[in-house]
Amino acid sequence: MTIKRGAGILLPVFSLPGGPIGDFGPAAYSWIDICAESGFAYWQILPLQPVGLGNSPYLPSSSFAIDPRYIDIRPFKGKEGASSEKVDYDRAFAEKDAFLRKYWKRHHISVEKFLKENPRIAEFAYFIVLTQKFDSFDWPSYPKPFRDGRLILSRLDEKELDEFHYQAWLQMVARTQWLAIADYAKKKGVAIIGDIPFYVGAESADVYFNQKMFALSAKTKRPTEVAGVPPDAFSDEGQRWGNVLYDWDALKEDGYRFLIERIVATSELTPIIRLDHFRAFDTYWAIPAKSDTAKVGKWKLGPGDAFFEALFKAKPDLCFLAEDLGELREEVYDLRDHWHLPGMNILQFTFEDTHIRGIENKHPGPRVLYLGTHDNETLASFIDHLSYDRKGRIVSAMAELGFTKGTIADRFIEYIAASDENLVVYLPQDLLGQRDDCRLNNPGTLNDHNWTYRLTELSSIKARMCELRPLLEAYHRA
Repeated sequence: MTIKRGAGILLPVFSLPGGPIGDFGPAAYSWIDICAESGFAYWQILPLQPVGLGNSPYLPSSSFAIDPRYIDIRPFKGKEGASSEKVDYDRAFAEKDAFLRKYWKRHHISVEKFLKENPRIAEFAYFIVLTQKFDSFDWPSYPKPFRDGRLILSRLDEKELDEFHYQAWLQMVARTQWLAIADYAKKKGVAIIGDIPFYVGAESADVYFNQKMFALSAKTKRPTEVAGVPPDAFSDEGQRWGNVLYDWDALKEDGYRFLIERIVATSELTPIIRLDHFRAFDTYWAIPAKSDTAKVGKWKLGPGDAFFEALFKAKPDLCFLAEDLGELREEVYDLRDHWHLPGMNILQFTFEDTHIRGIENKHPGPRVLYLGTHDNETLASFIDHLSYDRKGRIVSAMAELGFTKGTIADRFIEYIAASDENLVVYLPQDLLGQRDDCRLNNPGTLNDHNWTYRLTELSSIKARMCELRPLLEAYHRA
């Protein structure tokens, strides 16, 4: 799939309005209508998988499942819960699970065909049953017979077997509802950009059923090393994410099957995929599991070209964006360019370097241009935090480039619309002038604010997006 010139907007499904969480209901269809009407041809989302620690979509409990909180219960004659200003994950789960369980008990819809066609979903459903059986996702602490990573239904009693089928049914419903949304978007001319975390959560069905593919202690089954990034220009402490690392030798010996399956499964949900933490395909930061800081660790070689050769041999028509941000070595760009993958550019990071300091981009290539992503402060807060002198330099540089109308934010918004990059992506927060109380995520932090932003209604963002349509048309993006 070719990424044609256009504009996109990054809005997670959970940020849609209505009830305790955005879901696959009417607001999703209304959002697609707004994108189409206003000339935004791309909708970028975050991972749809079941969220992990801190409600992070980048610590999923399965790479193949969809978070059941996204299920719209109205087709089953359920009522949407009261709307909340921020995403309320606990309430969303409690309300929807209570209703859907009652529905399941009355109807017991067959899931056998779905399970045969989706064996990874069967693994996830079985894993969820085990987490309930032992009241924990910490599978290495389970009794010995249940630590072996095998799906043996005879180990479950009648009640647990019913739960297994219920969890599978939830996945069948979620997948059906999402694919209907994706089909609607395609008919409306809106391409959905999905996202796949590079790593998975240690307490996941992924690791439980693929233990040999990860860097685990043979004795304890716990990670020997964990993921993160070292200190850099953006973080003095670095970031210790805590995800379990892959055993690349074992993956290579198996033809990278598990990782290819992960990516192909995501491609079935979205036509374009953002490859999170792309640099780790070249080199990745390995932190000893016992270390509580990202300062301790070492760089190790990733799979490089060998993985992408296997991937594109298995699925030639995949379309990716490579998240190639940060301080990278030359080989990362070589890998990106060899496979003709567009990278990413964040204007908050690069405008001053390019237009004020005169630093040339040594690795131009095709790029997707963002004002900021889900990990950045909002544009309004970014501008608020600029010193008086920095603001003056930016205004002068913008004027030299021909951008003189409106506020600094307005000029940034027009600047990326005017750029040569085929795809530019905005956040609703930036278009609405919202500040950091509306920020999506602050990387490396664990709090009750991350991943909770949402639009409380769609009329304001619709008006703003439609207001920008002439701008997008002027720069041949709509």
